[in-house]
Amino acid sequence: MANQQKKAQVEELSTIISDYKNFVVIEHNKTTHKVLEDLRRKLRKANASLKVIKNTLFEKTVEHMAEKDAAMKSIKGKLVQLRGPSAMVGLSEDWSEGLKAYYEHAKKDESLSFKFGYVDGVAYDARNVEALAKLPSKKELMAMVIGSMKAPMMKTVFSMKYNMQRFVTILTEKSKKG
Repeated sequence: MANQQKKAQVEELSTIISDYKNFVVIEHNKTTHKVLEDLRRKLRKANASLKVIKNTLFEKTVEHMAEKDAAMKSIKGKLVQLRGPSAMVGLSEDWSEGLKAYYEHAKKDESLSFKFGYVDGVAYDARNVEALAKLPSKKELMAMVIGSMKAPMMKTVFSMKYNMQRFVTILTEKSKKG
């Protein structure tokens, strides 16, 4: 019976990986249930989900999926023996929101950390996943580009307007004096 349960869990994990395409495996060492539920709520708002997993079943899932999917072979190659309590954060196509939500929560709670991630078809180690989480989102980058393009025009308008205002102020003061 336990064998059927494990097969069902492997199928569930492969379904989650197929549905989300992007995911991060995290460590939740000595984390309370309340913290995990808080994290689940924050991730749900960012179109992501959290699933506590067994390391061996995750490894079996990746091995099973690597037979059919070439992208999973890169995970299998970089997958080291997972140790400690693990969970998987499934990220949507716009993965930056979910990744940032997790990272912000993990900064407050030291019991959470990255193990590795699979984002946009590339497997990353813990350090690189953290670097991805620190990057600004696509919307923020677009706002920065537009702001930098708009800045020279605003400075030109301000400089022209400033000289005219100064000239008007000087004329007004001269007319009051005499």
